[in-house]
Amino acid sequence: PNKPGSRTTGNQYLIYTRTLKFVKYMTIALCLVSAYAFYEWTATNCWSWKVMSELNKDLKDIPRVDVLGYYELLYFKENGIPVIITDMLQELPALEKWNITYFSEHYGDEIVKVNWGNVEQSKTSFQYLYLEEFGAIMESYRNHPGHFKTVPYWAEGGDFLFNENPQLWEDINYLEPLFSERHLDEITVQIWAGPKGTITGLHLDEDPLNVLMQIKGKKRVTIYSPYDMEYLYPSSKYEFGSIVSQIDAKNVDYEKFPLFRKAKPYTFVLSAGEMVFIPNSWFHTVESLTESISITARGETLCENWSFWLINNLHTLHNMGFYKQGNCVCHKQKKP
Repeated sequence: PNKPGSRTTGNQYLIYTRTLKFVKYMTIALCLVSAYAFYEWTATNCWSWKVMSELNKDLKDIPRVDVLGYYELLYFKENGIPVIITDMLQELPALEKWNITYFSEHYGDEIVKVNWGNVEQSKTSFQYLYLEEFGAIMESYRNHPGHFKTVPYWAEGGDFLFNENPQLWEDINYLEPLFSERHLDEITVQIWAGPKGTITGLHLDEDPLNVLMQIKGKKRVTIYSPYDMEYLYPSSKYEFGSIVSQIDAKNVDYEKFPLFRKAKPYTFVLSAGEMVFIPNSWFHTVESLTESISITARGETLCENWSFWLINNLHTLHNMGFYKQGNCVCHKQKKP
């Protein structure tokens, strides 16, 4: 047998450590390749964020229907066609119950995120406020709008509010039949509420199923086909699950963005009790014409949920400060 410290023993140890290191790196490489292959498979077979079909290439107008079932909605989803649904929400309890005062009085101790102005194309500015505080700001805004430099906008993912207060789900039972747990693995909601003049800046959402439902008031919605993507100047500004445009559609700088003139806008007004499905490949911007409450509902199948693992992990890295920090809609911009 080899004596301890002999050259043979040293060589064996060197071979052993190099083999161990090789196996470790090969295991990491295999995991990365497998993860990428899994992402490619799910992205190809589960979900496509940019749907460009002959049916939505030269769309003359946005289709309107009275009611729509889940499988009928799949036709519009798979062909990337937006559709306005006019009569499915007319019996919702929320249409009668909900207004900003109602939330302030009944859920005043809940904390929500309130944006100030258009955070997509201007400076990211927001506060976390109790709903009671937001209600007081809204009352002040109604009486003295000229005292405010920017418009307050409650724009927050509402799952936590709904999960803490399950009766709110009963107020928006529109989830059936379009959003059914029989077909979807995950359903999320987001609340948008504020005075006249609130703006959601030009962006597209990557969610495979995204429906905007109008509860109170009216909103002007303007959307752009994926065929006009080259004219819409995507921005480097980070927003989870979205691609933001550089263009402030309310105040367009045509010298800076000349190609935007070539983009064809589809504009319509969404009234209380109506909703619109916006495909994930369509840029859109929304402006409140009156004091307004809306809900965005999003749904994913299990397979689609898997395909978002890269986006979700990048968002985790973003929140940790490792990915696209300093220019986003979710963190306040640091002073230089």
